[in-house]
Amino acid sequence: MAKRVSKSMSGVKAGAGESRAAARGTQPGADREPQAGGDPALIARARDALDASIIGHERPIAALAAAGANGTMHHAWIFHGPSGVGKCTVAMRFAALLADRATTADDWRSFTPRRNGDCAKFMRLGTHPDIRLIRKELAATSADSALRDRKQLNLPVGLLREHIIGGTTSDGKHLDSPAFRTSWMGGGKVFIIDEAELLDAEGQNALLKVLEEPPPSTWFVLVASHADRLLPTIRSRCQIIGFSPLSDQQMSQWAERGLTGVDPDERAWAMRFAAGSPGAARAAIDERLHDWWKSLEPHVKRLAAGEFPGGAAEVMADLVSDYAEAAVKRDTRASKEAANRRALAIILHMLAEEARAAMRRTDLSREDIARWASVPGVLADAEDAVDSNVNLKHALAYLVSQWMDVFDGVHQSQGAAA
Repeated sequence: MAKRVSKSMSGVKAGAGESRAAARGTQPGADREPQAGGDPALIARARDALDASIIGHERPIAALAAAGANGTMHHAWIFHGPSGVGKCTVAMRFAALLADRATTADDWRSFTPRRNGDCAKFMRLGTHPDIRLIRKELAATSADSALRDRKQLNLPVGLLREHIIGGTTSDGKHLDSPAFRTSWMGGGKVFIIDEAELLDAEGQNALLKVLEEPPPSTWFVLVASHADRLLPTIRSRCQIIGFSPLSDQQMSQWAERGLTGVDPDERAWAMRFAAGSPGAARAAIDERLHDWWKSLEPHVKRLAAGEFPGGAAEVMADLVSDYAEAAVKRDTRASKEAANRRALAIILHMLAEEARAAMRRTDLSREDIARWASVPGVLADAEDAVDSNVNLKHALAYLVSQWMDVFDGVHQSQGAAA
């Protein structure tokens, strides 16, 4: 794949932005004072990226650092890997290095942006004019009423028009392309698309045009948990970097700062649930998912023993329903369907982690290992059923029925032994 070579060792050149500032008799960005009130998600990500150490991800960071230090920076990247492992945080640090015109080759080699410059100041306030974090929730503050009123289920092309590619909106207004504007700060422009797999087909095809003919000193990072959902033509124009879950040791290191003041039992469960994802561990605490597990655990134990757990499907369905209703109450623009899917994913993840934990035991028979190894397939069938618009309660009842079929041999063997 052809690489786009940058014009300086830092991978960023001021170019037209510097010329425009010179015409005003100022330094780039000098007429813009950092203002509070930016995107809260951008603020949180930026502060993590700038002020905290990044744990793990040595290989992806080494690849990005080498590209920056060597002046071989490609214009488009896909960061893919499990949700919550730190992809977006690395993308924000990457953006800080790309957007700061003072970044040096040594900064790239250490993958450490300047923390006290103008670039960092704007980033911490979420108002950096040359760094954009595009996520589905931005629809709520869109100037386009059609985007504001729609459910936040995916990333529609209208959001890309507003924040990257420009064009005519649904209400007939024409927007200039932010990607083709001159850099305000005199460095590079960076567009990060979070949950890029949620881009609809029209949006992906529209984005493809700017990836094929990118503006100078402009970079795109697509952060995705399911990169296979991106079009092959999108993937072929990007450098793809994989991110893995953190190790147990790295998770413990993260928890020392990320899970302070948490009940020890809840913290231990959250760490098991997270499976190497700091984001999942944090969400487990914030959403009190340990309480979910306490409701589910008796039913799972009965299933594992080959017994019929009366009410298991109903308990799961109630958890999903309560979660979705709470999400819509918090934000009327939130999609109940998306919340349902999120809650179902949490439950399926809990069950999958239980299967993984069981298979790590050393006292299981070969038959027991085979039974637990069948559980992911049972969970995938339930997820497929919901994706095919099968009623949620029916899909969960089907899950319980399939699980019972898999573990029925446990009950039979116990009866024979008796």
